[in-house]
Amino acid sequence: MPLLPENNSDHHELLETALKVLEDVLIKGSLAPDLPEELSGNSQFNFLTNYLLNLQEFSLAVAQGDLSKTLTLRGRMAGSLKELQASLRHLAWQTQMIAKGDFTQTTDFMGDFSTAFNSMVSKLEAARSELEKREIESRRQSEQMATLYHIGMALTAGLEMDHVMRAIFEQCQTVASIDAFYISLID
Repeated sequence: MPLLPENNSDHHELLETALKVLEDVLIKGSLAPDLPEELSGNSQFNFLTNYLLNLQEFSLAVAQGDLSKTLTLRGRMAGSLKELQASLRHLAWQTQMIAKGDFTQTTDFMGDFSTAFNSMVSKLEAARSELEKREIESRRQSEQMATLYHIGMALTAGLEMDHVMRAIFEQCQTVASIDAFYISLID
């Protein structure tokens, strides 16, 4: 069924109505319920409006973070939206891997976002590495403090001098690998 009537003034009016309907579909996301018979009965026009409404519904879902929708449409715009959805799904998976401690994840398919994402991952890895170093240093210092505590306990226990020296020597061995040591008492 041809979309345009034979009469030129009717042709102009129907074209204006069709354009207004398409504008409403694109901008408002809705199809007017009171379409003229020439439009509502036209299979090409119905295909086009339904196509646009499906694209809009899918793109809105993706924009709101719902990556579970399926788009069965074909064509350049539908393909682009499907590709975006696949990229976002992959990015979600990469984020889950980073949350599990895999800081090797990088991305390169989303321009400036990829640069920011990769920078974030790099900074997270650096922060994790720094925390690990601090934890090791903290443990070392804790062990040293425990050794000093035990030495202090040996000094105040009232033991004989050779027992005190032996206790100090044993505690020093827990901190450093030594075979002998020297303590000087100055009066």
